[in-house]
Amino acid sequence: MKIDWLKSLLLLGALATQSHAIFGIGMHWAPAPGLEVKASKDTIAQGINHTVLLDEKGLSGVQGFGLKLWLDALPLVDVEVTGNLQFGYYDVALQSSSATSSTPVSFDLGVPGLEGKPFFARAYGDAAVLYPFLKFPPLVNLIKIYAGGGLSYGTATPIVTPKFAKDALTKANYDATTQDDVAAAQIIVKAAENADFETGLGWFLQLGAHAKLPILPIVAYADLKYAFPGTNPALVDGDGLTLELGGGLAF
Repeated sequence: MKIDWLKSLLLLGALATQSHAIFGIGMHWAPAPGLEVKASKDTIAQGINHTVLLDEKGLSGVQGFGLKLWLDALPLVDVEVTGNLQFGYYDVALQSSSATSSTPVSFDLGVPGLEGKPFFARAYGDAAVLYPFLKFPPLVNLIKIYAGGGLSYGTATPIVTPKFAKDALTKANYDATTQDDVAAAQIIVKAAENADFETGLGWFLQLGAHAKLPILPIVAYADLKYAFPGTNPALVDGDGLTLELGGGLAF
């Protein structure tokens, strides 16, 4: 009987030891379902018998993926560093008073299979301090639920809006009387390709959970982050929720 108790204690101790990792690394899916690019439409050039309008259709929801590193060795809190890339396509077309059809503004991305539409993309990194307020089952602690927050720094592509297009055409000395919509589209595409990214600093709140298999160094995690404004262009709206759902290795 004593031997059986001793074996049980040793097994429990081994499980507990293996469930408390020092650090980990993971990959995850990172959509932002509430993020949207506002639609906009306005005149961008006007000549004799030729008016050009840009119609930007907007975007609702973006997809993404990311990497995560975390440190569990501290006594009261965990530290986590994450990098995410999120993106989505939207439609932009030129409408002319002298044409019966619209002219799409499209890009040659140089990668087979990728759409030539304008796209919004943002990349950002963040660092968080997290407090694990619930661990179970007792002693083994295979599941951990935590909350906290941190800072993020991001960069995002500009949005091809009527104002952006009008500024590009003005800088290129576009003449709506002598040049057509195709020439205007080419100028806008070139300006978008050469435009500087927009950057910003923000902060966020986080709620999440880790689940680790006993003995094996395999972890699954789910995090919900609410980011406050700071890393998006002016025409990007919607809530700041990002879901991070993935897995990794803990050592």
